[in-house]
Amino acid sequence: MKGMTAMVKWVIGVTGVLALVLTAGMLPGAASAATLDVTAYGADGSDALDDTAAIQDAIDAASAGDTVYIPDGTYYVSEQLDMKSELILTGAGRDLTELIYTGTIDSVFIMLDDLDNAEISDMTLDGNLNAALNFAIRANQGGGHYVHHMRIKDMVSHPAFGSMAIYFTNSPDPVVTDNILTNIGVDDTYGGGIRLAWNSHRGVVLRNTITDTGRGGIFGNNGCENMIVRDNKISGSGHTANGLSIELHTDCDGSVVEDNEVDHFLSVVQSQHVAVRRNTVEDLSGVYKGFGLELISGNSIATDNIVGDGNLIGISTSGVSDYQYIGHNTIDTLAQWGVQLQGNTANNTYVRYMYFYKFNCHPQYESGCAIRSREN
Repeated sequence: MKGMTAMVKWVIGVTGVLALVLTAGMLPGAASAATLDVTAYGADGSDALDDTAAIQDAIDAASAGDTVYIPDGTYYVSEQLDMKSELILTGAGRDLTELIYTGTIDSVFIMLDDLDNAEISDMTLDGNLNAALNFAIRANQGGGHYVHHMRIKDMVSHPAFGSMAIYFTNSPDPVVTDNILTNIGVDDTYGGGIRLAWNSHRGVVLRNTITDTGRGGIFGNNGCENMIVRDNKISGSGHTANGLSIELHTDCDGSVVEDNEVDHFLSVVQSQHVAVRRNTVEDLSGVYKGFGLELISGNSIATDNIVGDGNLIGISTSGVSDYQYIGHNTIDTLAQWGVQLQGNTANNTYVRYMYFYKFNCHPQYESGCAIRSREN
């Protein structure tokens, strides 16, 4: 469309469906976006030399709306790459373009702090088991970032703050889709795949595959309202810590967690008006963790979920939990109880106004007890 500029935005409609909205405005004489190839700035994907400066030079030379392209090959990065707002950084495909981190100073692979509407896609970021690497992709402040069709792998414990493949804080409207994250901080209490934190509202996390983490797969915490977490596959959670495949913790109100296939511990805590539906929580490898579903929330629903092998307790509700509808769930092959409802009068916590409907529960091991209730 000559003489026009267009802006593409991800929006969530009233039905919770992710959609692309294209808005275009007539701007006579507007310049066309350019594509800058990093090899024109000296990067070489066929040798073992450091490509950091060349890739950064291409980013620095780009303008808003431009694309920085990294062709197929293997590139070595020894320092943080700093992106720009409204810029696309893309490779030839995650099986074709690989960036390997070789730095010795504590760093982030690709930094998005204080930026808006950056896009990163179609390449592999290899942490190279390098303890100097903290996050693969990080954003603090700004927002509207889009990370898709990436592979991020082989990150180990960072001495200051865990290891996280994708970490957004105070960065609303992120979209994280179709990524493969493997071997992320397996030796770390906080090693994980994707974390949206501290008011990163309206996050959309779709169709990611996350395997082998120290803590777990997908996290939202402290005011990440209206998240959509859908169609993700998570296994190998909790090599070091809890095994939280998906956790929304504290004021992640109005969120939807649905159609995910995970191994352990799908948790919603201190968040209101959350829908947890059609998820499968099961691990057939012989590894057992604490809970299938942990629902410590209010005014929420959990429907049509399946909890199977690999979990000690099917559903656990404790703390302050009320006004929950839990219907059409199947809880099977557990080591302890199908459902645990646990309040504590001494701490003024309670579980109340719970409605269980058409509930299938068949624990087969230790206690044979379908529902366990304490101090409620």
